Amino acid sequence: MDFVITETEEGTFENNEINDEIIKSNIPKRIFQTHKSIHYIQSKPTLQKAINSWRRFVPEFGYHFYTDEMCDEFMKTEMVEEFGEEIYEAYNRVPISVMKADLWRYCIIYKYGGIYADADAVCLCDPNMFTLYETQLVCAPENSTHLCQWTFAAPANSPLLKSIIELSVKRILTIPLIKGEHVIHYLTGPGVFTDGIDKYLHENDMKTFNDKKKYYLYKNPTMICFMGERFHQTMIHHLFTGQNEDGWTHERYQKLM
Repeated sequence: MDFVITETEEGTFENNEINDEIIKSNIPKRIFQTHKSIHYIQSKPTLQKAINSWRRFVPEFGYHFYTDEMCDEFMKTEMVEEFGEEIYEAYNRVPISVMKADLWRYCIIYKYGGIYADADAVCLCDPNMFTLYETQLVCAPENSTHLCQWTFAAPANSPLLKSIIELSVKRILTIPLIKGEHVIHYLTGPGVFTDGIDKYLHENDMKTFNDKKKYYLYKNPTMICFMGERFHQTMIHHLFTGQNEDGWTHERYQKLM
């Protein structure tokens, strides 16, 4: 059964209400996704199908879709209350939308807990696989260098996500110039996601790995890391639509190179 996203009069979306009373597990059964607008999603059948792969699990899972405007409002209200004005300053300083979406994803899961998935990440599995654990982060390796931040899960107030958020904000506000091919990874993307995790583990005298594929050995209350092959072949299929003509990679070359 497909779930077609429909806009309500308030400008939010069906099944977007967050109800803490129904949450009984460490990682709530909530799915969060974001993109430019509902109209953009509706104009892209590939993205609509990808989002439906998650929405088919409603009502067992709450589903929450945020537009760019909704992300901005969340960051300048709820996150400023949590982290202070610096976080919204950092959010506004990054020049392209994918970087804002990066920082938002860490913040929304830190605030509410649940699963984050890119709008072009197709769910091939039962999302309960992300919420079965008493742990502070559920993720997978992207490759030998980075852990994957386009689909992950965590409880609210995860100290690992807090480490990532604080490191990202620090990098954004202290870098003299936001330019370069890899600056997205370093400031908001897989680079800071991985470095923030490593930083937390190191500060708490826990094992870190240079080869990020070895993080599958983590199966404890701090982190659950799936094996990369299992994750990418049987759990999530990433479409990488950011490489399309109107995707973020082209915006990167226009504004950051």
